[in-house]
Amino acid sequence: MKRVLLVKIALIAVLLCLPFIAHILDEPFWVDLATRIVIYALAAMSLDIIIGYGGMVSLGHAMFLGIGAYSVGILTHHSFEGTIVPFLPGEWTGTMSGLIHLPAAILSSALLGLIIGLLSLRTVGVYFIM
Repeated sequence: MKRVLLVKIALIAVLLCLPFIAHILDEPFWVDLATRIVIYALAAMSLDIIIGYGGMVSLGHAMFLGIGAYSVGILTHHSFEGTIVPFLPGEWTGTMSGLIHLPAAILSSALLGLIIGLLSLRTVGVYFIM
């Protein structure tokens, strides 16, 4: 049992280090590939937690991953274009900073989760799955 856990932890550590190693080697293809591997692994692990440990079937868990990615994409796009983000107060033109992207992704996913959670609190059966 401990050996399986150790192998899983080592695999996760290697997957998390792959983008950094590829960046040090200055290979854009490998950076992109390693980043995609980590993103898909995170999505698969979240589904494993929901189905395996929680015992719940989920058809919409990937939406929260997508909403976070979409919010980062909006901020990055407006930073590249130099245009103003229309739904934010003031004249903010987006950012390339990961220190702002991470909280923005978490906040947007949490806000959508709160809204959907309030709407689906009393649902049962197939409606709860969605």
